[in-house]
Amino acid sequence: MLFTRRNIRLFFALLIIIGSVTALIISDNNAIEQEKTSPAPRSDIDFFINDAYFKSFDSNGNLQRTANSAKVEHFKQRNYSLLQAPLIKSYKEKQQIANISSLSAKIFSDSDTITFYDNVFSQAFENSSPQNELKTTLLHYNQVDNSIYTDKFVEITDILGNITTATGLAADIELRTINLKHNFKGTFNANK
Repeated sequence: MLFTRRNIRLFFALLIIIGSVTALIISDNNAIEQEKTSPAPRSDIDFFINDAYFKSFDSNGNLQRTANSAKVEHFKQRNYSLLQAPLIKSYKEKQQIANISSLSAKIFSDSDTITFYDNVFSQAFENSSPQNELKTTLLHYNQVDNSIYTDKFVEITDILGNITTATGLAADIELRTINLKHNFKGTFNANK
């Protein structure tokens, strides 16, 4: 039996097609095996806690801070936790010196800052009685140096009922030193 050129070309074309299909099947199987062995990145909640309550202490064992939250959702892949209705209280020498509350907050795992969102309310205390109140829509709290800051509109009310407003603020947690950034105005009650 003699092979013609046409038969030889068909035979090689058929070999090329069979080889290509085999290579494609093998590479698809390898890709499927790699997908099975390497876990897909997750973006869902890693864990959550309802009615969370935390305490932190200073190096002498004194209560430094407490934190309450209706719910804490931790996202490991995104490196942050979300808090619902948080309330953080700071203490010095066994007395409450300040608190911050809001509708929600975000804590980044690689940062010492907590960001409070929506209806943020902060109070500074002296001898366990409220001295100053701060209201805003967004507030950053640095836990290391006990400072707060924002670029949003703020309203500060002191113990005498004096009201000061501004856009932007940087202050210590006790609101003893307050740096207002822009557009500050005040209403002061002289008769109290």
